[in-house]
Amino acid sequence: MYEQVIVEYCEGYTKVIMNRPNAKNAITPLLMNELIDAFQTLDRDDTVKAVFLLGAGEDFCAGMDLKYALDKLENSPEQLLEDLIPLGPRLDDLIEAMSKPVISVVQGNAIAGGFILSYFCDLVIAAEGATFGDAHAKWGFVPGWHEPQRLARSIGIRKAKEFFLTGEFISAAQAKDLGLVWKLVPDNELRQIVEKWGGKFAKMSLTSLGMMKQQLAMVNKVEWDTLCHYDALMRKDLAGGFCTEDAINRLQNFGNSKK
Repeated sequence: MYEQVIVEYCEGYTKVIMNRPNAKNAITPLLMNELIDAFQTLDRDDTVKAVFLLGAGEDFCAGMDLKYALDKLENSPEQLLEDLIPLGPRLDDLIEAMSKPVISVVQGNAIAGGFILSYFCDLVIAAEGATFGDAHAKWGFVPGWHEPQRLARSIGIRKAKEFFLTGEFISAAQAKDLGLVWKLVPDNELRQIVEKWGGKFAKMSLTSLGMMKQQLAMVNKVEWDTLCHYDALMRKDLAGGFCTEDAINRLQNFGNSKK
């Protein structure tokens, strides 16, 4: 179905795999468009409770494809702006709006655009040998996907400055200390952790997961009073203001199991 992306359906969850291992899964417009299409399709599928984003081969993603960038800069720089720049914010907005968690699973390098892709996701699982960092200044680029602003909201301006102004890479353990990584596992246990948490998410309420993502998405966008007003409107049709239909069914099943 796709040229640079593989979609693997599992029981209750799905793996989306960037499939350019010989290029360290470097970002192209085609890769980004295929990711967007895959996520849109999965968001409409209520049998999928969670989506895991992975990279084929040894690396998660090494950032923008530099051969592609050089070709466009030499021949049609305006196409580089038109084809690639709008896709980052579009993918980020899509992941944020999805009704299910999206988890990046990082091995090897997650550099520049690859680093950004990892933290576009709701949660990050990283192998102990993984490396995170930015390389825009090394190549004379300026971030075009609002990366510094997004990262500063997550870890603070001072730490974001360290990433973007120094270009120093950090280990997965350091990324976990900063709150960027959720789970840190041995390199050879990534498959098992995906299966473990895929199974756990598969048992959760999709309605609850989606609504909690909406609640959290508003935190950095509006001030407190507006946030609380929006939250009340979102929950107004729930039983008691917080119980979904899933809750009623699950509580009834729980009650029946105790008889």
